[in-house]
Order: sequence, then structure tokens, then C-alpha cells
Amino acid sequence: MTELEKIIDEIESAASLEAEETLAAAKAEADGILSAANADAERQAAEAEADTERRVAEIKLAGASARQRARRERLLEARQDLISEVIGGVRKKLHTLPEPEYFGLLARLAASAAADGDGAVLLNEKDRMRLPPDFEAMLSDMLPGGARLSVSDEIRPIDGGLILKYGSVEQNCSFDAIFAARREEFSDLINDALFADK
Repeated sequence: MTELEKIIDEIESAASLEAEETLAAAKAEADGILSAANADAERQAAEAEADTERRVAEIKLAGASARQRARRERLLEARQDLISEVIGGVRKKLHTLPEPEYFGLLARLAASAAADGDGAVLLNEKDRMRLPPDFEAMLSDMLPGGARLSVSDEIRPIDGGLILKYGSVEQNCSFDAIFAARREEFSDLINDALFADK
């Protein structure tokens, strides 16, 4: 072997060794990068899974809340319908009371709303036509001291009840006005009576 061949062998041997070392270093670096990438991918997958589970739980909770809210709204609507039905029934009952009871109720209503001084009781046409002859006497017995009321020939387009008139001032004691003014109070009473233990 010539000297030149020896030098070429040494160079090839050194190059081969360096190539093996470079290849081993590159493989080690690639393994590290791959290992880090796998760990990062696993971490991201775990985070995505946890985020998905959290979102699914939130959606389920929102769905349950929406169902509960819808149920409460339906229940409230049913209660309001029932309360309206009861109030409607009471109003109908007022209109179908026997005359002595109906006009006794009107007399008590007028007496409870009466003010001092002279005033007039105004009725609707139907009630004015069927007014008992002793109504003013019955009313007079119920009035507080200082209050005087007489039944007027004037009529008002009311559903029932009466209007008290003092000069130019009128106090609406019609059934419509009473039920409108006290609807919440009546609703609360009915609600308590119907749903107290619910």
C-alpha cells in the first residue's frame, strides 16, 4: 500500500467516524425533538379533552337550567291562568248573587267608601232599574256619622258596583275598578290559598 493509499484510508476512516458521530448526534436530536413533540401533542390532547369535557358539562348544565326555567315559566303561567279563572269566577258570582245579597253588598261598599257630607250613588242601568225600594234606608243605617248618600237617577256604564259622586268629584267603586286596583292583593290571597303547601 502506498503512502497515498494510506492517507486516503485515514481520511475515509476519519470521515466515516465523523459521519457516524454526526449521524448519531442528529438521531439523538431528532429523537429529542420527536419526544418533545409527542409530549406536547399528548399535553394538547389532554387539554383539549379536558376543555371538551368542561364544555359538555357547561352545555348540560345550561340545558338543565333552561329546562328548569321553562318548567318554572309553564308552572307560573298555569298558576296565573288559575288565579285569573278564580277571579273571573268571583266576579261572575257577584253578578249572580240574589238581589238582597247583591244590594246588601252595594250598600256595604258605598258605606265603606263614603265621605263626610252629601253625596250620590250612581249605578248602572240594570241595577238602577231593579233597585229595592228600601235600599236608601238600608244604606243610611250603615253610613258613618257625617256621611249622607242618596241614589241618583244618573246612570254610568259600569259592570256592577257603583260610583260615589260628591259635587264634581266621582269615586269609582265599580267591580272593574276594585278588581283592577286590588288584582295583586287578590292574586296573592288566591295564590296562598291554592299553593300554600306547594
